[in-house]
Formats: sequence, C-alpha cells, structure tokens
Amino acid sequence: MTHPNTTRLSSRLRLLCGLALLIGLCIMLGGLARPAHAQSTLSVSDCSSDAQLQAEVAQANSDNAGDVITFACSGDLKLTSTLSISGRMTLSGSGQRVTLDGGGSLQVLSVNSGSSLTLNTLTIAHGSAPGDGGGLENFGTVSISSSTFANNSASERGGGLDSQEGTVTISNSTIANNSGGDGGGLDLWQGRVTISNSTVADNAGGGLENVTGTVSISGSILANTSGNCSSAGGTYIDNGYNLSSGGCITSGTSLQANPQLGSLANNGGPTQTLALLKGSPAIDDIPLASALCPAADQRGHKRPDNPHESACDIGAFES
Repeated sequence: MTHPNTTRLSSRLRLLCGLALLIGLCIMLGGLARPAHAQSTLSVSDCSSDAQLQAEVAQANSDNAGDVITFACSGDLKLTSTLSISGRMTLSGSGQRVTLDGGGSLQVLSVNSGSSLTLNTLTIAHGSAPGDGGGLENFGTVSISSSTFANNSASERGGGLDSQEGTVTISNSTIANNSGGDGGGLDLWQGRVTISNSTVADNAGGGLENVTGTVSISGSILANTSGNCSSAGGTYIDNGYNLSSGGCITSGTSLQANPQLGSLANNGGPTQTLALLKGSPAIDDIPLASALCPAADQRGHKRPDNPHESACDIGAFES
C-alpha cells in the first residue's frame, strides 16, 4: 500500500515539473515573439567632419536591420578612421555630391564577413592601404551603383577595391585613376564579382586581378595601363557588349578597340565620370533588345539619350 505522504510528494513534483515546463515555454515563445529592430533612415547633415557619419555607421551596425544612411549635405568628407561595416546598411549620396575621402593615409571602407553594404551615388577617393583594398576591402556582400572609385591606392593589390571573399556587384559606376601592385582597379581573391554598364579605366597596375574567383562583365569598358585582366586561376565571363583595349574579350558581341575616353571630370550628375569622345566605338553599340541598357547612366541621364535611337552606349556614360 502506497503511503499518503508519498502520493502527495509525487503530485507536488509533477505539478512543479509542469510549472517549469510552462515557464520555459512562455520564455521561449516570448523570445520568438519579440519584434526585430525595424529598419531606420539615418541622415548625415554635417559634412565638415566625419563624426556624425561614424556615429550613424556605428548605429546601423548595432541595429543590423538594413538601415539607410543618407546625406543632407554635400562635400569632401575627410575620414579620421576607416568606416568598418559589421552589420547591414545602405550608404546613399543621392541628391548630394559627397566624397568619402581617405586623405591618402587610410582605407575608406571595410566590410566584415557576414555583413552587407549597398553603396549608391557616392565617390570613394584617396583611400590607402599597405596591403589590400585602398578604397574598399570586402569579406561580405557589397552592391555598388552610380558611384566612382578614384585615386585610391594599395601597395600590393586592389587599389580601388579588394574582395577577399563574398560577392561584389558593380553597376553604372566608374573605377578610374587607382593604383596597386596588381589589380589597380579591383582585386578578387575568391568569391564573385559582377560588373555591368561600368567603366574601369586608367588604373595603374592593371584593371582587374582575379586570383581564384569568378568575374562576370557585361556592357562595360576596360582600358587600363599594364593590362585589363589578369588571373592566377580565376575565371572571367564575358556576358556581351563589352569594349576592351586588350584582353578579357570572348563574346562575339564585344569589341577590342581604343574606347576613346576623356579624363575623369565633372560631366554632370553627382559623381565624376569618363566621357566618351566623339567617334568612340562604345557609342550606340548595345541594342535595346539585349536587355543590357539600364534606364539611366551613372549621372542619371536617360539611356538611350535620343528617343529615336534603338541602342545605348557601352560603359557608365551615355553620350
């Protein structure tokens, strides 16, 4: 016969276990139901120093919610330290003329593994790195549009940009006047880079270096000193309607010729570009039917520039 005290003790233990399970379930459900941080729009109103920008980047890193940082000022914003991206965010200079300036002494941007950065309508200039990536070094995911990387340098590789791993997407942008031991414009160690409707030109140390990754190019101009494409085992894919001053060309729709470019200059719009000179073979070479003509060029000018035309220009500039 079971002793009454034993029965009461057993009932209490079952009750306590049930309560513990219920409390644990409530805690778990409460954690799941807790709302994620909502995406915010942050604004930089002072371009005379980088203090506000650094603070907004730190906030966006903390939020990790894809915050959008905009600018309510124009100017050459001198950095006191590298902008380190450890979350998800967008830096957009749309409506302003903003340069993120490394002053020739520091790397401008660094994107950590697992992080993502969208860069829109900005100039990245005068970045410097002792090894890789004067303008930007990437270990995560980067998307660049309507922007210019100019006058950045690295002693080894990737004067303009260096992607160690992850992915980089570049559209309607200019990479010019950068320098590096290899890949003066851009260096890819591993991962993937996709370039469309962009101009990579006048970079010292070569335009692109691809060590073990994949670089896909369409509707773009390549014209650099010391060669356009080098590879230690990486793959280049010509997706059509490119113009190269030498190398990188495999598609039957691409051209190998002198693109006849002007110097990097203010040609309208918020960022500097390389204009196509009269008679350039890049003019009106991409048929609209190819689906490789975006609605506007880097400056925001309509493509094609004439409503009666059925083709747009190769590169970031529509003449």
